[in-house]
Amino acid sequence: MDSLQGHETMTQEHCHYLRTRVLALAVGILVSGLGNCGCRGTDQQGSVDDLAIRRYRYNIDEDRGIVRVVGEVENQGKVPVAEVEVRGILRSPSGSKRGENMTVLQNIGPHQRRIFSLTITSHGRTSSVELELAPPPIPP
Repeated sequence: MDSLQGHETMTQEHCHYLRTRVLALAVGILVSGLGNCGCRGTDQQGSVDDLAIRRYRYNIDEDRGIVRVVGEVENQGKVPVAEVEVRGILRSPSGSKRGENMTVLQNIGPHQRRIFSLTITSHGRTSSVELELAPPPIPP
């Protein structure tokens, strides 16, 4: 009977050891995950300057008064870019603005490409589409 009690004590000690190791491992994973979220500082994140519009196409639908744009943005940097606004601006034959819209892309990894699409309402005759990348506005 004494040997059985010794076995139970060994099992309790072993369980305590395992719980301690699992807790330490969980805390380690949590801390290392937070280190990659961009919470430490801006040096962990790329900027909009690291991004490029690789290609795009647009379709002017005069009957519906809209322009559909589909394109691809590439992160040419070495660190992730957290967020970027892709803005589309419609221009008339004379160059005046005829409409605009934007979409937000998030978490673009290094050398990763991301597809975007925009539907822009046209307020008058449209002859071209300008695209630009901008950082999202900082909330007040």
